[in-house]
Amino acid sequence: DDERDNDDDDDERDDDDDEENDDGPREDAGDLMISWGDALVQVREAARRKGRRQHRPLLERDSGKSYEERLQSLGGRKRERLEENERKRLASLPVDQAFHATMRSFG
Repeated sequence: DDERDNDDDDDERDDDDDEENDDGPREDAGDLMISWGDALVQVREAARRKGRRQHRPLLERDSGKSYEERLQSLGGRKRERLEENERKRLASLPVDQAFHATMRSFG
């Protein structure tokens, strides 16, 4: 009896397999469905259309300007402000070092 029950289950699975192997779209619960085979074909075509590029090592890729290049390209008011701030920073350096030394002495 168990063997007959198993055979019945196999027949039911075979019927389900026929529906899944359908190559065309089918409606299921109100949604349009396509087979896995058709979906894979569409995915491969989309990847081919996109055109995969070869890997380019990081250091060979285009990059933005370096910090030095950006400084050189500064002009007008921005360059004046940069130079003014640099002068202020250098002028306050001894005072800053004295402050930090005093604070370190307090522990």
